[in-house]
Amino acid sequence: MMSTRPLAVVTGATAGIGHVFAQRLAASGHDLLLVARDAARLRAVCDTLGRAHGIVAEAFVADLAADAGIAMLAARLRTDERVRVLVSNAGFGTRGTILTADADKQRQMLHLHVTATHELVSAVLPGMVERRQGTIVVVASVASWSPTAGNVNYNATKAYQRVYCEALATELVGSGVQVQVSRLHLHRVSRSSGQRAQGHSELGVAVGRTSGRRKSRAGEGTRRRSVCTGQAIQAHRVSAQARHVGARRVASALSA
Repeated sequence: MMSTRPLAVVTGATAGIGHVFAQRLAASGHDLLLVARDAARLRAVCDTLGRAHGIVAEAFVADLAADAGIAMLAARLRTDERVRVLVSNAGFGTRGTILTADADKQRQMLHLHVTATHELVSAVLPGMVERRQGTIVVVASVASWSPTAGNVNYNATKAYQRVYCEALATELVGSGVQVQVSRLHLHRVSRSSGQRAQGHSELGVAVGRTSGRRKSRAGEGTRRRSVCTGQAIQAHRVSAQARHVGARRVASALSA
């Protein structure tokens, strides 16, 4: 018998903020479609969450830094009418200038942060608009405000995600669909590859204290604030709007 529970899709779901989203969505009664590259870890997470919360958690193994992985997941999302939440969390960073950084890694980052973000949103959006219900959460970074040497493409792609969500939210006002962008701080990870991860499950980013900085619409500069990612899961009841959400109290907020 097919489940009638709403379905939440989380990319980069085996650790870090993606894993926390998956845990809280499962606890709130959502079935899960969890996406990552590491098949063994992903299936272990699905098994654990399924048993703990009595929901269906499906493992979807895909590399969203590659065209084939993006196309495969997008095709699945277009055909599933139960999708109510998309958390686009997978991402990574690299160290080095444009001249010195690994060119292949730079291309993969552009694909993952830009192309995958747009294609997955485009896959779920028609159904959400038709049902007048849904949430799209994109995990970006405070780096979207910080053009710094050594992080050119990371900063640029995170800025893309932020602006993409803010602009999309204005298109969806009154549609019943909410768009949110979560801007997290970079975290150190124990990895020898020279990469820095933020929100990317495969790189083991930790969930820590975060805050956001938002430009005033009236042009009054910027202000800092810390808010809860729990707002992302309240999406079924609020109109479309872009919010900047942090992860400091994500665990308690998502279960509220």
